[in-house]
This record gives sequence, structure tokens and C-alpha cells, in this order.
Amino acid sequence: MSKFKVGDVIERNSGENVLDSQASLTVRLVDGSGDYWFDEITGSLSKHYQYMYKLVDTAYPNLPKKHAELIKAWADGADIEYESKCNSANWFPTARPSWNDSDTYRIALPKQTANEVEKESILTELAVLQKRLDNLEV
Repeated sequence: MSKFKVGDVIERNSGENVLDSQASLTVRLVDGSGDYWFDEITGSLSKHYQYMYKLVDTAYPNLPKKHAELIKAWADGADIEYESKCNSANWFPTARPSWNDSDTYRIALPKQTANEVEKESILTELAVLQKRLDNLEV
């Protein structure tokens, strides 16, 4: 997992015994190995290790948008549902979410088979009947 992202300004941790400059650097590229390539004072790129650095200023100081994680999941192919404002107990599929901050979205729940729906109905009915039976025994 990346400790820094492209555009972050970082500087060397104190106590790191190195020969290069202590100046702040801007992250220009993050590779998959956990090593980072920075824009050095000379303008060249060179390899450094993330444990040697600390964050000075983030490239994205604003908080993520309300639906950011759901938007990413949708872009990756997840089905999205929205909650009806007329009837909050109902969720409806949407192929093209508007992502309004005032709306509520979720990743669609897995579709239930007919047997699963019937089983859930029977279990609900059993719970109601059990409660009625318990009331009779009092």
C-alpha cells in the first residue's frame, strides 16, 4: 500500500544517514514495489524508499466526495441501488446514478433465489407464531 501519492510533498526523516539533500521533494511517480521516485533538486528522478520520508503537504487536502468509494465500485462494474425518498424501505437498481449528495446509494445486494425468499418468509412467520405461543404460556 502506498504511503504517499503523486503530487505529495515529502522530506527526509531526521536521523536518516544519507548523502543527498534534506530539501523537500515532490512525488512524481509511485511504483508497485513501495519504492518512490522523486523530482530531485537537480530535476532528475531517482529512487528512494518510503520509510525514509515523511509527508509535508498532501496533494489532495480536501476530503473525498460523499459517494467516492461507491463511484469507484460502480466504475469497476458493481451494480448500484438507490433508496427511494418516497418509501425509505425500498431500494431500486439504477444503471446511471446521479450521485447527488442528498441521495443514498449502496452496492446492490446479491439477488435472492426463490427458495431463499420463501425460507426468509417462513422464518419470519415462525418468529411471529413463536411470539404468539410464548404469550399464551404466560
